[in-house]
Amino acid sequence: MQRTKHARLLGVSLLASTLVLIGCSSQSAKAPQATVSGKVTVKGAAPAPGGTITFIAADQKQSAAPIDSDGSYSIKDAPLGSVQITVKAGPPAQPQPPGVTGMQGMKASGTAVIPAKYAQPNNGLSYTVIKGDQTHNIDLAP
Repeated sequence: MQRTKHARLLGVSLLASTLVLIGCSSQSAKAPQATVSGKVTVKGAAPAPGGTITFIAADQKQSAAPIDSDGSYSIKDAPLGSVQITVKAGPPAQPQPPGVTGMQGMKASGTAVIPAKYAQPNNGLSYTVIKGDQTHNIDLAP
């Protein structure tokens, strides 16, 4: 009878261990990932430095990256599927001209101003992100 108890205990322990390992391995499996890189321009010119580009998925998951001085960006772990894109200007590089309000009106020497309409979702910018590395360049209209 003692052997039967030990055999059952051993069987239950092995089953529980197997279930724990299966559960842990499925949780630790990485979800598909995507990296989207590209260049943001305004009518072909690099935008003022310090801006941010954001990809927003249908479930509102967001991934963002800074826009470099040459307009390039790289979003790691971008949400897969259809995304909306926002592009926001960075902090002012010089005093604002009379009659211009907010950061969107700023312009650094040799760079273009990011139009304010691109700072909000539903601005017409979208992309379909797939698994892996990809390039998506964006040329904004003034």
